[in-house]
Amino acid sequence: GRFPPAGYDIEQPQQYLRFRVGELLIEWGRLPEAERYFESFQPYDFSYNTRAELYLGRIDKALGRPQVAAAHYARFLRWWEPADAEYREPWREARAALDTLLSSTK
Repeated sequence: GRFPPAGYDIEQPQQYLRFRVGELLIEWGRLPEAERYFESFQPYDFSYNTRAELYLGRIDKALGRPQVAAAHYARFLRWWEPADAEYREPWREARAALDTLLSSTK
C-alpha cells in the first residue's frame, strides 16, 4: 500500500508500517507474527498504542488466552473511554468481548 497523503500517520512512517503489517498478518491468519508487531508499540506511539491493545485482545482471544485478552481489552476500554461518538464502535466491540470473556470465566 501507499503511505497516507497527509496527517500524523505520514509523520510517523515506521509506526504506520508496523501497524499496517500487523493488520495484514491478522488478515492472513498469522496471529503469532501479528502479535509481535502490535506488542512493539510503546506509550509514546500515541496514535497506535491504544489501538494495538484492541488488536492484542482479539489475538489473545483467538489464541485461547482469555485472561491476557481480558487485560488488553480492559486497557483499551480505559484509554478509549473519552473517545468522541464517531469513534465509539471499537469501544463497544471491546466492551462486549470483555463481558463475554468475564462471563465465561465465572
